[in-house]
Amino acid sequence: MAKIIVFEDDMLDLRKRYEYFLEEHTVDVSWQGTKDQYDLFMNLWERQQNIPSFTFIEPINLASLVADFYCSDGLDGRYNQILQYFPIEKCYVQSDNPQIEQDAKVKGFHIGYPPL
Repeated sequence: MAKIIVFEDDMLDLRKRYEYFLEEHTVDVSWQGTKDQYDLFMNLWERQQNIPSFTFIEPINLASLVADFYCSDGLDGRYNQILQYFPIEKCYVQSDNPQIEQDAKVKGFHIGYPPL
């Protein structure tokens, strides 16, 4: 079982990209979107009684987070400000923006999912 920390700003992307990892791994989420987005999606999930068992964390010190893999959305280019605290060989970037993924690849980050 691996521990994955995800940095995401869109609940639909979170679910689409990482829900399947929950079957065998621990997935902690550092929410990077707005509080209104978070509240809206959590309310919808609760009404559907279909809440994935992500653990939401509020890191005060990013460098103190320990995981097997660190996955980030492109976050409009802010992914590097977060992932810089972790070993690059453990970092993965996913974005709907191909330019952000290209930039991440040039900087040495993996693109896509961890090999689990």
